Amino acid sequence: MKKILILTQSSVDGMNYRLAKECQAVCSPFGESTIANASSIPPSSMIEYSHIIMVVPEWNGSFPFMFKQLIDSSGYPSNLKEKNVLLIGTSDTTFGNIMGVKHLQHILEWCEAVVFKKQVFIPNIRSYSFDKHEEPNERLQKAINKFLA
Repeated sequence: MKKILILTQSSVDGMNYRLAKECQAVCSPFGESTIANASSIPPSSMIEYSHIIMVVPEWNGSFPFMFKQLIDSSGYPSNLKEKNVLLIGTSDTTFGNIMGVKHLQHILEWCEAVVFKKQVFIPNIRSYSFDKHEEPNERLQKAINKFLA
């Protein structure tokens, strides 16, 4: 069984947190998963997880500083070294935070994290359907299944 950490930067009522909950539902057959806020998780606790999924909202054309702060606080060599990481970009615009995710990808790769190449981008998150009775987003589900397989 895998131990999966789902990181986001959102309140529990926020859309990115709701997306993290959807990710958690998709992860359930693969192992135990935990959702945490990037600004409140101790960097040392990342060591215990085999896989990390980051739900990354667009913030001023890039990603929230809390993710960079978490990376910077993870020590050297980084606690992210050799960790499997899936990046999911979200935005309220047309592109789903492609620029921010690519920026974060480069930083994580410099820390020697193993970044999954098939990232997921969710544009116009305000129009994303979070209906409990619907299946999770097909692209999201496929990416998580491949990432955790």
